[in-house]
Amino acid sequence: MSRFIDEPETLGPLSGLHLLVVDDNRDARTIYRAILSHCGAFVTPVSSATSAARSLKQIQPDVILTDLSMPGHDGLWLARWLRKREMKTGVHIPVVAITARDDIYRRESMAEVGLDDWLVKPVSHRELVRVITRLAPPFSPKRSA
Repeated sequence: MSRFIDEPETLGPLSGLHLLVVDDNRDARTIYRAILSHCGAFVTPVSSATSAARSLKQIQPDVILTDLSMPGHDGLWLARWLRKREMKTGVHIPVVAITARDDIYRRESMAEVGLDDWLVKPVSHRELVRVITRLAPPFSPKRSA
């Protein structure tokens, strides 16, 4: 029996979580999707911050994983947009940024816009799973269903 990339493991460490992955690089989206699905998560991949904002009108992921450097609106724009939305809705969705640069300016910018955490490339799958597990709501209805 073959497994499809979309089919999550039922007993993985991210079992029952819905993750939104935002990256303009198709290969990166494919890799994150494969890793996270293998760990039990349901993954919705999108190619831009604008697409993520549109999709959030219809889905409510447990955690958002976003690249910071994307053409047009970037990951920082998405985090700002999400935090403004949070002020209206009262719903906090944790956001994890993935960045190629780790410098003091970048860290200050990420903290100011309300990112919950960030990872520096290359990201190990263990670190990725550890951060998502720490930020995901422990009693997500999707996790206990």
